[in-house]
Amino acid sequence: MSVISPSLHSLEGMKFQSLSWHDAIAELVDNSIDAGATEITIDVRNRHLIVADNGCGIKDVVKAATVGGREDHDSTRLGRYVVGLKDTWFYLSNQLNIFTRTKKTQSSIKFDRKKFVEIDGRWIGPDPVVAINTSGETGTVIDIGPWHESNPRRMPPTKECFDALALTFSPAVEGGLCKIFWFAKGQTRHQLDPVKLPEFERKIGEAFDIDGKSVAINIGIVAGDSVLPLSDFWLISGHRVIGEACYGKGDYEGARVVGTITLSKGWGLTRNKNAVEGIE
Repeated sequence: MSVISPSLHSLEGMKFQSLSWHDAIAELVDNSIDAGATEITIDVRNRHLIVADNGCGIKDVVKAATVGGREDHDSTRLGRYVVGLKDTWFYLSNQLNIFTRTKKTQSSIKFDRKKFVEIDGRWIGPDPVVAINTSGETGTVIDIGPWHESNPRRMPPTKECFDALALTFSPAVEGGLCKIFWFAKGQTRHQLDPVKLPEFERKIGEAFDIDGKSVAINIGIVAGDSVLPLSDFWLISGHRVIGEACYGKGDYEGARVVGTITLSKGWGLTRNKNAVEGIE
């Protein structure tokens, strides 16, 4: 039997945390990109959230589903807090199914929180089914659902959610790291296209260190007839936009100034990856 967590109460509490659809899906996409996936598919249907990728796979599916457990890949960048999959699972549903292939093995496991056995404050669940991978393919499918019926989880993610995800993962998509697709209600597959800032008429770029950690700033003035984005400045870490800010609009000076601030690997992020750790 698999030991899932050291704390019964911490797992139960994760069900009541505040997590948006955007954040829930983004956590799983982060994991796929960290696993080196070049193609990721998000499928929402029948109250299930399914994220599939062609990454390197998960060597230890029990550790991946354990609070405090962690499996790093060579390309791991944003999985620092080891809570992404667990947060999304317990927030959305009692059930989690994982099917994964590494170069050597393939594993599958089905978790149902209601069927766990509590022993000495720990939740004990089923063992994975492990076999030799003879397909030559690698990748992972995460299936969470059916999700809880209580609000705000009752309604599926909207198109606006996927538009926000397109901005979040613009650095990954535009940089050629991966392609991201999504389905809603089993309908036509859509591709997340990167959101781009307008072309600069004039620009400046500068890179420097703060406390030994690198920052690159790229700021410019866009043409007067350009369509401005909803946010003027993007804070970028690794493969995603982690924050946005507006400098000015309308008749204010600097209204057509836009740009990006890109952080090096040394910068820590807050738990939900929407801000830089330790900076107010």
